[in-house]
Amino acid sequence: DEGKEDRMDEEEEEEEEDGAGGALSALSKKQIDVPKVLSNWIALQDAVNIFIDSSKDESAGAAENNNGVRQLLERKDGLFRKHMMGKRVNYACRSVISPDPYIGTTEIGIPQRFAKTLVYPQKVTEWNVSTLRALV
Repeated sequence: DEGKEDRMDEEEEEEEEDGAGGALSALSKKQIDVPKVLSNWIALQDAVNIFIDSSKDESAGAAENNNGVRQLLERKDGLFRKHMMGKRVNYACRSVISPDPYIGTTEIGIPQRFAKTLVYPQKVTEWNVSTLRALV
């Protein structure tokens, strides 16, 4: 019994040392159904494509109204034109949306002239006074 337990402990230690490499070597020892993996990969890619643009779905009939992200954004009934553009609000301007490869996906680009004249009122508190002084 002790010899068997010692071998099991040694195997567990080897598995811990191998980490991801151990998992890969264990996976390589198993038989992988490559056509099935490729089929699932293509099905996953198709599902992502349909999520982005539902017009890519050949299997959906005309009666189905499953909108993808693209359909939610485009045309007159899309989110931008329906809810965001043309509304009267304070501290906003109208501009053309244009791509810029040098800014992040969480940033927007506005012309410098607008940036200098647009302001966002912010209450001064004891927690942000030093930050606001640095900005002025």
